[in-house]
Amino acid sequence: MDNFVDNVYNRIVKEYTYPIVFVLNSETQMFNGFIPDLAIACEGATMEDVIREAQALIAKFFDLAIKYGAEVPTPSSIEGTMEKWKGYKVMYVTANVK
Repeated sequence: MDNFVDNVYNRIVKEYTYPIVFVLNSETQMFNGFIPDLAIACEGATMEDVIREAQALIAKFFDLAIKYGAEVPTPSSIEGTMEKWKGYKVMYVTANVK
């Protein structure tokens, strides 16, 4: 019975979606990603690399927030983020957390 409970628990996944801002670093030609609501930053050679890194960091953020009972900020609207970060590419990034 314990294996059944473990299997069900491991299949429960929560999605967290936040706006991410992309900035191309002209010196390194690397993309930087910034998730303002969570104060998370990452970089990668492509935007896809940044998204994968951001997803991993969001998952880790929520793992720790849940573990320690920290408050989690509500995601900003994409429109509000675009207004604050005019001239930059802004989109949503979603991470799955078990």
